[in-house]
Amino acid sequence: MDLAVASSFFDNDPLYDAYSGVYLYDGQFATYDGSQLDGSFIRRRTVSLAPDLVLPPRRVVTLYGEQWVLSDPIFDGFQGETIRQTMSARKCHQLYKVGTIKEILTGALTARDIYAFARWTKSTAEAHTSEMEPYYEFSFSLTESSIRGKLIEADGKLWHARAASEVAEGFLLAEADLLAGPDTPLARVTVDTVSAIDPVTLASVPGPSYPGVLVQRYQFFRRQDQAEPLNHAGDMTLLVQDAPEFAAQHEVSIGGQRWSVIGRESVEEGFALHVRRS
Repeated sequence: MDLAVASSFFDNDPLYDAYSGVYLYDGQFATYDGSQLDGSFIRRRTVSLAPDLVLPPRRVVTLYGEQWVLSDPIFDGFQGETIRQTMSARKCHQLYKVGTIKEILTGALTARDIYAFARWTKSTAEAHTSEMEPYYEFSFSLTESSIRGKLIEADGKLWHARAASEVAEGFLLAEADLLAGPDTPLARVTVDTVSAIDPVTLASVPGPSYPGVLVQRYQFFRRQDQAEPLNHAGDMTLLVQDAPEFAAQHEVSIGGQRWSVIGRESVEEGFALHVRRS
């Protein structure tokens, strides 16, 4: 008896490529409920397929109208013959936009659409008020790349992926701070630049305006920030695209309020400006 053929007898769950919608093949999905090493509870599925089947390019499948991101396969065998491959599957909450500061803030078409599983892991404390801000983990397929340092956007929410690495289960795990959402609508701002100072009246001559994100210093803290002047109460970090005006701008205006630029750090296609109310 060919055990690989026999093990496929009960493959009757139709799988589709989540990105293209193309039918792939039938497999077996099994529910698995268990606890994580950190004590949190997670519900997932395991996907079992015939050993000769090839996973879709981005390893996200649709089953009964729901999207699941797949891990690296683990192969099972008997007497030297491979008879089955099994993957862990995490339910994708939605399709996320992933891109640089410039791509996300300007709505550029070059931002990538990626399915991912997201879960809250902890909250980080705001230094001045001790208010707690949520911190998330995103599980992406290992076929995705260049997630670290990018912004993640969906349904009016915005995260910053501060770290990304492969985990033992076979996913690309990104740790991300929530920068903006329904509870923080003022995080998204319009930034007015200054093109020149009138030498007679000393009034500022308005320059171009750009979209930006104004966040607490700790939400976008990087190693270079330690070399900047000490933070004062009320200091913020302003994320903007890499427009030439921000390369040497010493002051910006947000909603009529003037902010002095204390320091700047170049990030991918953008700047993180340390700003203080003038």
